[in-house]
Amino acid sequence: MVVDEGARGEGIGTTLIRAAEEFLARQGCVQIEVTSNKKRTDAHAFYERLGYTGTSFRFAKTLQQGQ
Repeated sequence: MVVDEGARGEGIGTTLIRAAEEFLARQGCVQIEVTSNKKRTDAHAFYERLGYTGTSFRFAKTLQQGQ
């Protein structure tokens, strides 16, 4: 999920996240995990404001075709 840069700060992301959390809780989900690019520090701060905690690092490698 990404909120258009011009619309950020209006509560749209918070509303969407809260709606997803409520829906998932009703379905029996007990944990939500989100991923965010390491460079997106504003997004990290957003999730932390909503009570999310950084729990791990994810490592990725792009392979050249044919490897």
